Amino acid sequence: MLPDIHLFHYLRRQQKRNKSFYNTLKTIVEEWMSAEGIVGKLPSYHLLLFTIQLEELLKTYLPPIPVYLLTNNTAALDLMTNALSIYFPPAIATVMPVNVEIIPFKDIVKEKQSVIIADRQYLNLIQHLYQNQGHLFLYFLFSFRDVSEAYIHKAFLDFCQKRYDEFIVTLLDTYHKNLSSP
Repeated sequence: MLPDIHLFHYLRRQQKRNKSFYNTLKTIVEEWMSAEGIVGKLPSYHLLLFTIQLEELLKTYLPPIPVYLLTNNTAALDLMTNALSIYFPPAIATVMPVNVEIIPFKDIVKEKQSVIIADRQYLNLIQHLYQNQGHLFLYFLFSFRDVSEAYIHKAFLDFCQKRYDEFIVTLLDTYHKNLSSP
């Protein structure tokens, strides 16, 4: 069942965002139709819907993003852990609260490309210790909790999208390399 045609205004914006994925899928589907002897033209909105459904399916195969919360304030740690757990389920983010008075800074972050949310007072040190590893560094101001949560939420979603886009580029590169191999 296909959604109402009015939904496709939104879908067109999605198509523009990831045109190469759409074009590659179009080529694959057209080759499949030809190999199966299916005659006809593939409606672009059907392919667009298929592209978006496949993108959502592929997102489920990405591992959760490690999110480190670094502070010496136990209340802020609990609050942000709960807030992030509500915003992002375990399939999307693994939230790891860390009291920096207990664990040394250099032993905290184990993965590359994680999100590190720290008190502003620790942010420069954390950025210096974990530079050039693809991390997203954010700060949290407990006194401006609502603003901080919105800022963190938006930055995290942008980071997720960037990671997904990089995954798609890698996937498409692999596909094109396999096509050119004998």
